[in-house]
Order: sequence, then C-alpha cells, then structure tokens
Amino acid sequence: MKRNFINKLLASSALVLAGGLVSCNDYLTLYPTDSITKEEFWGSKNDVENVRNAAYYQLTQNTTNILTWGEFRSDNVELNKTDKTEYRYLQDGVLQPTQGMFDWSSMYKGINLCNEVLDNGERMVRDKVDPSFTEGDFAPIKSEIIALRALYYFYLIRAYRDVPFVEHSVDTDRDARTSKIPATPAADLMGILIKQVEENLGRASTNYGDIRNNKCRILQNGMYALLADMYLWRAGLVKNAKVKGFPLKGENGAELTVAQENALSQELLQKSVQYAQYVIDKATEDYQQYLLTNNIKPTDYRANVRYPLYRNSDSKSSISDDAYNMVFGIQYSAESVLELYFDGVNLKNTTIPSEFYGDGGSSSSAGNMVAASGLFNITDKVDVEKGYGKTDLRMVSYGLLDENSKSTTTPIIKGAVSSVSSINPLNTRQGPVSYAKRSNSSQNAHWPVYRLTDVMTIQAEALARLTSDDFKQDIVMVQSAKGQKSLNKRTAFMLADDIYRRNNPGADTLIEGNENFSLRIRSQKFEDDAVKNVAEAEKAKKFNEAWDARHRDYGNDAVRYVAAERQREFLGEGKRWFDIVRQCEFTYSSKNKTKGGLDWAGLPTAVRARLQSIWSLYNPIYVEELKVNGKNYGGSTGGQLVQNPAWEKYMPKTNNGK
Repeated sequence: MKRNFINKLLASSALVLAGGLVSCNDYLTLYPTDSITKEEFWGSKNDVENVRNAAYYQLTQNTTNILTWGEFRSDNVELNKTDKTEYRYLQDGVLQPTQGMFDWSSMYKGINLCNEVLDNGERMVRDKVDPSFTEGDFAPIKSEIIALRALYYFYLIRAYRDVPFVEHSVDTDRDARTSKIPATPAADLMGILIKQVEENLGRASTNYGDIRNNKCRILQNGMYALLADMYLWRAGLVKNAKVKGFPLKGENGAELTVAQENALSQELLQKSVQYAQYVIDKATEDYQQYLLTNNIKPTDYRANVRYPLYRNSDSKSSISDDAYNMVFGIQYSAESVLELYFDGVNLKNTTIPSEFYGDGGSSSSAGNMVAASGLFNITDKVDVEKGYGKTDLRMVSYGLLDENSKSTTTPIIKGAVSSVSSINPLNTRQGPVSYAKRSNSSQNAHWPVYRLTDVMTIQAEALARLTSDDFKQDIVMVQSAKGQKSLNKRTAFMLADDIYRRNNPGADTLIEGNENFSLRIRSQKFEDDAVKNVAEAEKAKKFNEAWDARHRDYGNDAVRYVAAERQREFLGEGKRWFDIVRQCEFTYSSKNKTKGGLDWAGLPTAVRARLQSIWSLYNPIYVEELKVNGKNYGGSTGGQLVQNPAWEKYMPKTNNGK
C-alpha cells in the first residue's frame, strides 16, 4: 500500500537533514535509524539547525503544489500541453481525488520537520543535552519554526479548508499508521496559528547576520507579513460563517450570531491593516538605508517615492526594468520579505521550466501552462482594468511577447529570465526586448513567498473591505513608526496605484490629451498636502477630482481595484486562485452563493456552474490518504477524515461498495 498519508513524514526509515543556509553546500544527507538513534542524533545545536534548514528545503519541494493549488484553477493561465489531462480537469472544475496533485503528504513532511525541531529542541534545552545550547539560543529558533509551521498550514488551509492539525513529531511508521487525526475547521485552526505566531513575536530574531539568511528565513518582519495575510484570510472565513454552513462558537460554547461573526471579521481586518503597517514601516527604514548606502540624492527619481518601492527610470527612451531585475534577477532585494532559496547547483528550481518556461540551452519552450490570453491582449490603452496596458513593463518582463506573431500564446517568463532591458517605455510592445535567460541546468530563481508589494496589497484589500458597504468604516487608525496614522479608502487606491506607477514609467501624468495619459499616476507635487500658490492649488484640486473620478469608474469598489493590481503583480506566483477563493468567502450569500467571487474573476460559465458551493473552491482529499484515515472508507478502522462533499461523486468505489 502506498504510504501517502500525513504522518509518514519522518518515518523510521530515515532522518532527513539539509545543509545549512549558511554553509557552502546545500544537500540532503540520510541517516538510517539502524545506525544512529534519535537520542544520539539530537546531540547539539548544529543538529537543531540542520533539521530547521531541512524544513525550509522541504518547502522548496512544494513550489509546484503552490502553483497547482494557488494558480492553475484561476483566470491567469491556460493549458499549453494538451496531454496533461489532469490539468485540464483542474481548470474545468472537475477535481478527482485519485489525482496525485492532491497529495498533501509533502507539505505534512515539512510540518513534521518543524515539529521535530520544536519537540527535540525543547527536550535538549530541558535536559541540558548540549550545555552550549541554552533556552536563549532556542527561543528565536522556536519562534521562527512556529511561524514556518504556520506558513505550511496556511497553504493547506487555502487549498483544502479544513485539515488535520498535527502539533507533535511522528518518528515511526507504526505511529504514522495508528495516528488518526480529524480535520480542524479552518477558522478555528487559523485562530490557533495566529495565536501561536503572536505569542512568539517578541522572541523572534530581527537579524540573522547576513542577507541570505535574512531573506530566506523568517525574521520577525516575516512573521508580521504572515500575520497580516492570515488575519485577512480568517476575516473572510468568519464573515457570514453561519450562512456558509460553518457556524462559529464563542468562548462560552454558544454559536455566534451572524452579527457577531461580522463584528469579528471587522476586528480581524483591522489587525491585518496594523500588521501590514509594521512591514511597510520596516521596508521604509530599509529603503532609506539603501538610498544612503548607494549615495542616492533626494532629487534622484529613486528617492521620489511614497512607498519604498524600487523605481524604474523616468527616461522616455529605451530602459531596463530595474524593479524586475532587482527583485527577480539579483535577488535578496530590499523589497523581499521571504523568498525560498535555490542555488542552481545543488538545488535547482525545476518548477519554472516545467510549468512556465525553460531555456534548455539549444532551445527554449513554454511549459505546461501559458498566460491567459486576456492578460496580454494588444491594447492602445494605458489604464486597463484587466491585464497589462501599453506602458506596463510587466507586459514584457512577465510574458515573452513576439511582436511578429501576436496571436500566439504568451509564455510566463517570470523567474525564467534574470534581466529585462531595451524596453520602449512609451509602448512596451514596440521593438525587440533583450532578455538574459536562465538555463535549466543552473536554474537558480528564488521563489517569492512575501514581497513588499504583497504586503501593500494585503493592507489595501483589508482597508478596502473595512471601508466598503459591509463595514462602513471611514477611517482606520494604525500605529506607525511615526505615531498614530489614519488610513481610508483613498489609501487603498493609492497603495495599488503606487505599484502600478512604478511599472508604468512611460505613462504621462500631466497632459490629459496625450494617448499615454494616466489618471492613476499623478505627479508627486500634486500629491502633497501643502501647495505653494493658488494656481497650483487649483491644479492640484483638478487632479484630485480626476483621480477620484477614475476610481468612481469602479463604483468605488476598491476591493476589485486592488485585486486587479494583485493579478498583474503576482502572475505566476501561486496567489490568484487563493485571491478568488478569499473573495468568495467574503461575498458568499445563500442567494448568490459563490457568484460574487467567480463573476469577479471572469471564469467560464460552465466552470462557475460547477463551483456553486464553498466546498467546490477547495481541493478534494487524496484517495490514498482516505485509505489510511478515511471514515468508513477502504476498510480503514478508526479513520477520521471525510471527503470534501463537492468531490465525493468522483471517489472510486471500494470492495465494500463505499
């Protein structure tokens, strides 16, 4: 029998170690348990650090899962290779529990590695196994690993909703087979994870001593980003939970009313805004250091920013996409909060060439998926509602465009290329663009987990929801590095617009008759509260009115506005489907069900018809898992898991007909 169940993870056959992030070599070493016992292995701080690094390594082995679960069901991609029928079923909304893409054991293997560190690190400190490894040494590691474990679970919740919560390590096959753990409701599990991460914030490290570790491991700042994201998600889960069929209970055990659920949702959104602000403040501090270190003068365009984002050149002639080159090319950027490490030698990023685009040396080709045609449509517009406009550098940095064959599909090249240059900023589709492509044999593209733009749009979405008709909150107060700060719906639009602005340096902010004029991107002087004279005040007022009118075109729907920017910014990073699901969780009603989220995403009518229930937005449980821990399935005894009801119809029959 296949051992595709959650607790086989670190079984008696092997202990898995990964070379430290601080070492020269990143590799896996296997230690058979017949030659070294667990107690003998866990003998020093170095052993704790090695297994900690193995937990990070295991997440690098799940990037294809992140894409499959978080992007491939969305309106971002289309199937390129027709022989991949499992992907066709996925995109058509026909999810079959027999498909290996729904096997979550690789994620739970990472969770078990986290649990190994937590359980054995605690024991080593308590029993003074290594006198040099003190409670003070273990505290920041514990904080980091609790956050990493929460990140693993967060991916699972977004993909499956209710999942088993395993808090302690499993060491033998026997333990794995006999552990029958039920699924914990998503909203409850999110509450537990948030509480655990918050309780360990004060012990988290703020600096590991070098840029590689600071960007590829979770610092306190990464915990803030994770909390902002989890609070936003939990707010969606609890909003109208009773209506969705997932009623919540209060501390006294009584079910919450819908009004109480929605009050809790509002409280969680406010927390999301606050934690995002911490990350933005830290990024601002780091960006100021970047300006000083590089001797960038206050008059330089790179210093002329509202949020601490890399700026692209204001030149109207051929330019490079400096923001892309810094974030995805050079890597370890100031905008990075957490990225997964690949060195291209011992650890290669195989997901990008297999799923999106690869340079095999003699030829380059698209992978299993290409960009959805609606994103890269030829357009003469600048301010587009969906996809990329004519001045958007992401048009050519994220998609490989052949000017001579515009009707062909568009491969997603984010991460497949290390630099993009020779772009015409006035019309990115005109003229040849120069790319430096990464070879498959040395693919070292890091995988972005959290970037500054991610946190900015998390805050923007939370603000947009708080100031919507659902909650009608005009102002949201946060504690910033400069004291109390008031945010509002306009802030949500501005957060999205700043991301758009840096990617559209060729857009015109002044001449309204210009075909490249953009209402979204305004000259900095018109954004200042203070003006020098009446004439300038009148001009500023005019721009403000036009800017506000642009957003009224969306019916002041800041949520949809921010979501459109997230779709542009995070193409190919495994986020779009999760964004769609979150929108459905927020907008679900007994009358319209998932309509509000799916129509907003523009999925085909036939697919929307199959995805009416909340459960249909989530993955089925892999059939091999149910053979071990399924309730009344496959002859297993004491099983606790029940198949996602939306996909029960695709379950194979067992010998007993169940």
